Amino acid sequence: MKNFISYLLFTILMFFAFPCINPILSAQGIIINEFSSSNFGIIQDEDGDFTDWIELYNSGTDSVNLEGYGLSDDTANLRRWTFPKVTIEPGKYLLVWASGKDRRPAQGELSNGIQRRVYSGISGNKVNDLINNAIYPDNPTSENILMNSFEAPTNVADNYGQRINGLLLAPMTGDYTFWIAGDDNSQLFLSSDENPENAVMIAEVPDWTNSREWSRFPAQKSALIRLEAGKYYYIYALMKEGVGGDNLAVRWRLPDNTMEEPIPASRLYLEQAELHTNFSIKASGEPLILSDSLGNIVQKIDSLELKVNLSFGRFPNTSDAWEIFYEPTPGSPNTDKIFLGECEKPVFSATEGFYTNSFTITMSCPTPDSKIYYTLNNAEPTESSNLYTAPLTINKTTNVRARAYAPDLQPSPVTTKTYFLNESSEFPVVSLTTDPYNLYDQQYGIFVYWDP
Repeated sequence: MKNFISYLLFTILMFFAFPCINPILSAQGIIINEFSSSNFGIIQDEDGDFTDWIELYNSGTDSVNLEGYGLSDDTANLRRWTFPKVTIEPGKYLLVWASGKDRRPAQGELSNGIQRRVYSGISGNKVNDLINNAIYPDNPTSENILMNSFEAPTNVADNYGQRINGLLLAPMTGDYTFWIAGDDNSQLFLSSDENPENAVMIAEVPDWTNSREWSRFPAQKSALIRLEAGKYYYIYALMKEGVGGDNLAVRWRLPDNTMEEPIPASRLYLEQAELHTNFSIKASGEPLILSDSLGNIVQKIDSLELKVNLSFGRFPNTSDAWEIFYEPTPGSPNTDKIFLGECEKPVFSATEGFYTNSFTITMSCPTPDSKIYYTLNNAEPTESSNLYTAPLTINKTTNVRARAYAPDLQPSPVTTKTYFLNESSEFPVVSLTTDPYNLYDQQYGIFVYWDP
């Protein structure tokens, strides 16, 4: 009953607190279905950056060409950013990054670079360990665009796999040779055209090589492959890393014997780059406006402050009712993961600082039915960490991090206290423990993005 009453009060509060949503739109087909103005871990763009995003959805029965449609955060300038020639089919989503990068590739337009997708937390050191895992290929842990060459970063992690894929443009007609280097097990595939289904393996690393070590195994080198000038070929490489060092790179020799190692990005293309507006959405809240090609407002969402990694969207999906979600779903239907509030932070009985003798501390949380979990090793506390049940004795310099959990609520922010015991120094001591968004944010933090 207590949780039901809390939810009822929360719902009433949200009814009055939520911004005005202009509902002109259902007849138009194209709607804003979800957005996030404080993305610090939801999803990365092609550069590997966590930026604001806006999800559009075609709720109609006809395809809609968005060329000339506008997105804006300024009611005095509805066409601050306009769409290129991009079509949304009925029942499909389109993700637009509100990043400030201002990229407007038309649909089908190619751009230089090659896509890299990383799949973390997979044991084993064979490519089959990657491709037989449930998260491959549709659920990568992260993805980014390699803008320089066909080469992944080296020595980045253990127990992961990766796939690098794109289109390769042959600069001249003739016979080409390819090489692949990688650690641990790597394979290189090439199609006879742009169709990925026609790709076959042309080279592989059966065990492991050092970075750009091209001749350790005969299988690393392909046979001669004839390509036609001006024709695009689908190419991709797979790599599985167990433990130790890791690397992946591909080179080729052109018909005139020019060697390019790795293959430069000027030869590689993406089938379609992502859309980026020339503005970002302030986390503290500002309007979000969608207008049609004639300048008419299709939808307007008033200012709404969103906490980190939350989104605001329609629920049920495409309806005129809106909710805040704690599990955003960019590019797919909205779920029932509705944000009902956040647990309050743990309260410590002793302030951080210098102490000369051992002492005890207690922790409490004002939120009813809450539990406190803590760590003493600088790790972020989770429900798998130590459960607080009794006072803690501090008998040496200790960093205590704690977080509170309560039914139906999101976990509290992490509270951190550093206690220096019998420490002395001729210089001032500063202890700083914080989340990344307190350092890098559009409005707050040590480093901020300035948006005039």
